Amino acid sequence: MLFLRGNRALFGLFVGSVLAYSQAELANIVIILAATLHTLDILLIRWAALKWIGPIKPLQHTKTFWQFILLLIPITFVFTLMLWWLLTKGPDKFYGFWSSWRQAWAGEIIGILTFTPLCLIWDTYVPKRFPQNFLKTNFSTILLLFGGLFFINASCFVVKTPTVILSLFGLSIILQGLISYHFGQFGATLGTVLAATLFLCGANANLSLFIEPLSGIPFWVIQTKMAFEALLSFTVASRMRPF
Repeated sequence: MLFLRGNRALFGLFVGSVLAYSQAELANIVIILAATLHTLDILLIRWAALKWIGPIKPLQHTKTFWQFILLLIPITFVFTLMLWWLLTKGPDKFYGFWSSWRQAWAGEIIGILTFTPLCLIWDTYVPKRFPQNFLKTNFSTILLLFGGLFFINASCFVVKTPTVILSLFGLSIILQGLISYHFGQFGATLGTVLAATLFLCGANANLSLFIEPLSGIPFWVIQTKMAFEALLSFTVASRMRPF
């Protein structure tokens, strides 16, 4: 939102961060510090993007997209390292979740990659040009592609064999690439958000996929799947057609 609205969005971002960290039963001072750190992280990303890339829509073109990724990596690295240090300095129960800052780092990047394009699609500052490919494509084809993506990712929650789960991960990545190729950034965004939302809901529900002793799949493998899927989707989409 900062790319579209500027610093006016900072207060809303800070309040949202406070509410999010409040759900973790942290001490009030830790909540305020963590929310402040998160707000400064996003502000720094915007400042650095404007300084070294220029006024941009971060996912508009392939070159700009990868410049944005290369900028994200070091800034989010430092942010999550500082946040991990902050949260592990005290006695709060939430700290077990942050036992590895590397998972938090990957999660921060995945979150930005997933929800930034969603804001770019629906924000009133962006002209609403519904992709012609959606209008020209048979509804059954759209249902098959996005329904298939939903089914493949949802199936990961009930399958118990690691090799089958990894195969489903691969199918999801391939199908998401096809969607991005056919529908451009609009399709890439919808597909990425669909898959990410399913996995977020599954993680919050403590489904077996996210419990390594039950699924046999390390959490970093799941994060790698989500990150690679997003990177591939928006790389393919940015070479096809804009929002």
